[in-house]
Amino acid sequence: MTDELATIDDFNELMAGTQGKFASEAALADISKASSWLPYVQLMGSNSIEVKKGEFPIGHFALRAGKDSIIDLGDEVVMFLIAVRPKAMQFKPKVVSVFDSASALFKDFRTKADTVKNSGCAYGPEFFVWLPEMNQFASYFMGNKTGRNESGKLTALMEADQRACKQKAKLIVGTEFSWHGPVTLPYDLEFAMPPREQLMQELEKFSNPPEATEEPAEEDERG
Repeated sequence: MTDELATIDDFNELMAGTQGKFASEAALADISKASSWLPYVQLMGSNSIEVKKGEFPIGHFALRAGKDSIIDLGDEVVMFLIAVRPKAMQFKPKVVSVFDSASALFKDFRTKADTVKNSGCAYGPEFFVWLPEMNQFASYFMGNKTGRNESGKLTALMEADQRACKQKAKLIVGTEFSWHGPVTLPYDLEFAMPPREQLMQELEKFSNPPEATEEPAEEDERG
């Protein structure tokens, strides 16, 4: 077997039987209802600091690799879904990420996100994705209510081994407020698969994180 993944079938064979230590089916279903750091995909809404400053278009996806690195991906982005894990976050006074959905800290962040206005907390599924148009691995955290509601479509694609999709930004108009949320669209065009060795290295880190991690607070809030 070569060291490269040529097709999605090659990927499915490689992934057969693998699962992260916190990514039980029950844990992921529950949260979807309601180190070195991977770059992450963020849908930029009106609360994003760069949008407020007029430095980034509202309703576009960003690829972020730290406070000072931000790339405009446009209002839609192609993703290849590799793995998923539960995640809860506190953004201030420091960023704390928790991956064990049974832990007291995860439950605390989740409760605050659900019950406290402007709590600075979020929870939901976090996906490990390949961005073929950027030739880049990234994480994609669906940590607010709109994202969690949409995340079931992504996990359903993974369960059906139909892992390629497109995320498109949509303006949602409510009775009092309007905001942008993601919409999942099919994607069936060919694209380059990630390098096999790099995939396995990044997948190992993503699937087996520590129970919680800390990092300095950034100016914007990912949730």
